[in-house]
Amino acid sequence: MLLEWWNEGIRQPRTLLVLLQTQGYSGSDRTLTRYISQIREAEGLAPARVLPPKNLPKVVDRQTPPLTPRRVAYLVLKHQKNRDKDEVQLLNDLVAEHPDIAMTIGLADEFLRMLRQRQAEAFDDWLMKVLKNALKPLQTFANGLFDDYAAVKASMLNNVSNGPVEGLNNRLKMLKRQMYGRANLDLLSKRFILTAKATPTELQAS
Repeated sequence: MLLEWWNEGIRQPRTLLVLLQTQGYSGSDRTLTRYISQIREAEGLAPARVLPPKNLPKVVDRQTPPLTPRRVAYLVLKHQKNRDKDEVQLLNDLVAEHPDIAMTIGLADEFLRMLRQRQAEAFDDWLMKVLKNALKPLQTFANGLFDDYAAVKASMLNNVSNGPVEGLNNRLKMLKRQMYGRANLDLLSKRFILTAKATPTELQAS
């Protein structure tokens, strides 16, 4: 049967395979391909040309990180001008998901704007707005701000920051961890002074 089809001009391996399968053929396409090669060789025909695959575009599996509370908080705290298109779309989707989420993100944006633009005059109104909403976590946050009301408001009025002091504290703690508590105070103070004068490259190499 196969030779009849072949002599009739039906010579596509895939077509022959389907025709054979309708007749009960249960072999593999590889077996059929080998047999067709033998027929071509017997007829003095050149081996079937296997066309190289075309240049196909690369398929990229873009792994999207899971949407965790930490990731959402990071996006909210991130400055608006530093958010990329996907992050802006994600926040817009969250805002549209539920009114409580929209309100929380809106209040967070207002608070960050007050801090960054030093809008101390808007702080009291913002606190009252948060205390009147029904979300317990926001109320807890506002009550915590009341505990440090003077310091928080002062941060919106003055350019002075304790950031450099905190940086020095972190550096000192890092040095203590590096020495595993085996150095005395004199050696610790010397290392602290040396690292304060060192460049970032020298610190990384140390």
